[in-house]
Amino acid sequence: MPAGPSRSPLPGPELRALAALLERPIVAVDVGCREGARPAWRELGEHGLLVGFDPDPDECARLNAAAGDAGRERYEPLALAATAAELALHVTTDPQSSSLYAPNPAAIRRYPELWRHHERATETIQTTTLDAMRGQRPAS
Repeated sequence: MPAGPSRSPLPGPELRALAALLERPIVAVDVGCREGARPAWRELGEHGLLVGFDPDPDECARLNAAAGDAGRERYEPLALAATAAELALHVTTDPQSSSLYAPNPAAIRRYPELWRHHERATETIQTTTLDAMRGQRPAS
């Protein structure tokens, strides 16, 4: 028996129709947003606000320049955590795999396809919470 259609968490016609009825836009949050939001989220148009968080200021600047309208899509050069604190960022071979969580060296040795998770540096970064960011507006 063939598998049915997969359910995607991305916007579809039903979500766009619902979003059009709301008083405020749907907010999609991407934590660790390197490379930006999935294009399908942009289908919400004026009914959506995409907010990405990544501790790399250069990557966020690049994404903000590409996004254009900060009222609909913006990228914050911050790391989100359970508390606002100075924490270690484990920078990996593939920057998209960098994390506040340390890589597991035993797993990387055992599974060579995890090469991108190899730690190459540690940086101290300031984190914030999603609650602290709620209601923040982009800088003019």
